[in-house]
Amino acid sequence: MPPDTAAPATYARQLKRFASAEEALRRQDGFDTSPFAPDQPSLLVWQSPRGLLAAPSDSRLAGFGDAARACAAAGWPVAVRRAGGGLCPVSPGTLQLAISRPVAGGLTIEAAYAEMVALIERLLGRFGLPAQVGTCEAAFCPGRYDIAIAGRKIAGMAQTWRSRAGVRTATTGASLILDEDPEVLADAVNLFYSTAQSPLRCDAGAIGSLSGALARDVPVAEVLAALEPGAAPR
Repeated sequence: MPPDTAAPATYARQLKRFASAEEALRRQDGFDTSPFAPDQPSLLVWQSPRGLLAAPSDSRLAGFGDAARACAAAGWPVAVRRAGGGLCPVSPGTLQLAISRPVAGGLTIEAAYAEMVALIERLLGRFGLPAQVGTCEAAFCPGRYDIAIAGRKIAGMAQTWRSRAGVRTATTGASLILDEDPEVLADAVNLFYSTAQSPLRCDAGAIGSLSGALARDVPVAEVLAALEPGAAPR
């Protein structure tokens, strides 16, 4: 059956802080060395130092090698992910969420995305923030499951399906901007694309953050508490 997005789901949960975005992708893409049972829906929450998660299409750009070297020199090493979309910056000021669940009858790409959308909508609702779901064209990695507050993107999503140990699994990942300067994120993304000889660019004015929307600092621990089923409004 597809996941029920009307009520908070209960997941096996794990919080990890990785040494690099590349290491984190290995865990997220395959849930390698996961402590969870293979048939158990799981939520991996992670952070890493600064990095740029490139889609396969980004890695095929003519200037990809030059762009990867330029970004690494600027403190934004590039890691290629399995999921599609576009370049996504991660940092200690962002929080990555990944729901991994076995593919059962009725699960679709849209249902898996809807599960993550519902999770983030509930999270934002506990902070009293209304979520807007839809493509943020001027932001990085625009997609139809972008989540914005007051027109500024604070979360985006990507998804992969794979078979491992005889179990087909769908992993839906989301990047939530907690407290990061939009100019810094846009500059990193635009450095990559300009050096890679791509016309793609993003506008800092289309990027927001949870702390910006609330006009206060939001510790990671507070966000994790808000993710719990039945959490009270913040």
